[in-house]
Amino acid sequence: MHIDKQKDISPFQKSLAQIKNANIIYLERLNSYWGSYNCVKVIINGLKKASAENFDYYIHLSAQDFPLRTNNEIQQKLANSSPLSFMHHFTLEDSTWANKGKDRLETLHFLKNGKRISIGRYTKNILYKLLYTLWNAIVLKQFDPKQTYYGCEFYFMFHHSTVIDFLKNLQENFWLRQRLKFTLIPEEIFIPTILFKSKNKIEVVKNNTLRYIKWEGLSSSPKILDELDISEFSKGDYLFGRKFDFEVNPDLQEKLMVYLNKRKQ
Repeated sequence: MHIDKQKDISPFQKSLAQIKNANIIYLERLNSYWGSYNCVKVIINGLKKASAENFDYYIHLSAQDFPLRTNNEIQQKLANSSPLSFMHHFTLEDSTWANKGKDRLETLHFLKNGKRISIGRYTKNILYKLLYTLWNAIVLKQFDPKQTYYGCEFYFMFHHSTVIDFLKNLQENFWLRQRLKFTLIPEEIFIPTILFKSKNKIEVVKNNTLRYIKWEGLSSSPKILDELDISEFSKGDYLFGRKFDFEVNPDLQEKLMVYLNKRKQ
């Protein structure tokens, strides 16, 4: 489990202390600013630690995810799905992102003292302009044409074999790894691009993530789910839902627990 370094850890510790026989491993706390490489680094750290335990599946969840099936149902579904992994992904050429995601690759992004820095062709700072000139000549014109870049939804369910391939590819593709660190919102490009460098056949289902996520209009963020969604996801093949906000809707968590308890009967 990773708890952002910017957050007060005491409420988490208080809640988790109430869970009996919980096997929780805490990761090194990082300032995981949205759209920063630290979001990717946390995932890598987690997969490295978890893979040592040799689980069958590794599920990436945020604080706004919630199970929509009982533990037994989740275990049975994944056991029947082995060795498939689940992550919505696509090549950037096939993406629906603005400009096919080119802006994410063509500009240079990083954090400096917590401040987001973006360097592009119109940068006025002399040092940054020199840096971009080198970036353009070496990375954009020489390195990128030899690569295939992928995009994805950040949340995944990976089979053990997929995790092992990902970590192996991470070690074998040093320069690609360094290049991807400086993309815009790297968590949506880094993981699938590294994963699909594998020499093995990777069985990742692209159009079924086993998650209930509701997009409305042209919003860049999923809808906050409510009671009306229960009747919808109860009919589908969903293991988890996203996004829930129990601070905005405190009664919803209890209603979801009632729903799950009925499924146990």
